[in-house]
Amino acid sequence: MSIADELLKLHTLHKEGMLTDAELEQAKASLLANPPGPAAGQLDELRHQNEIAQLDREWQIEREQYMVAGRYGSRYIPNKAMSVIGGVLIAGFGTFWTIMAAGMGAPFFFPLFGVVFVLAGIGMSVFSFVRASQYADAYRRYQHRRAALMNRDDTADRRGGSE
Repeated sequence: MSIADELLKLHTLHKEGMLTDAELEQAKASLLANPPGPAAGQLDELRHQNEIAQLDREWQIEREQYMVAGRYGSRYIPNKAMSVIGGVLIAGFGTFWTIMAAGMGAPFFFPLFGVVFVLAGIGMSVFSFVRASQYADAYRRYQHRRAALMNRDDTADRRGGSE
């Protein structure tokens, strides 16, 4: 029997005078707290699906904080390997610039520009590498929590199927 049928039955009993107002409210509260038959399983399934959906929404929000702005305002998740490669290339160019500018006898700010370029490149590379590491750790935690929720679902299915 469904919840709607049970509620209808309670209201009929109330109309016929077999239940007082207080008894009706108590019976309705009890019915809604402990639904009969398959409705209980469906409610548990819905709660479980909502937990997973909530976790996924929270991950999407958390994921945004690990993104970095790229060229033209695009946002992306940094990559450890690309951070290292980019840092090496930028530092290499800055070093080359500094050596060439100093070797040609250019005014002091030309070699200084190369040094600043090297430092900025290393700083950006370290920032990107740290952000990529933080993202990887957060993603592992998310996957672990989601796997635990899914495993709970699989366990409930196996338990329900054997009864």
